[in-house]
Amino acid sequence: MAAIVDEEGVLNISSLADGLRKQLPPYARPLFLRVLATLPITGTYKLKKRDLQLEGYDPVTIKDKLYYLDSRGQYVPLTKQAYEDILSNKIRL
Repeated sequence: MAAIVDEEGVLNISSLADGLRKQLPPYARPLFLRVLATLPITGTYKLKKRDLQLEGYDPVTIKDKLYYLDSRGQYVPLTKQAYEDILSNKIRL
């Protein structure tokens, strides 16, 4: 998973997917994207990576925008149904 900060809400997911496809080999592309309004940091300006890791990618508990990389190589919104399909192997990543 990659967490991306988009303070202004102008992130173009399809352009990002194209850039990642051109710059990274398939094994290095993130399967999940989380778009954050702000980056969670500590009082000493360290990134709260552990909090993000513990939250995972469950769309029920996370209020940020979530996307997953589908079989066509495009990032699509991660809905509750898609999340359940991923867990039950109906959607292969």
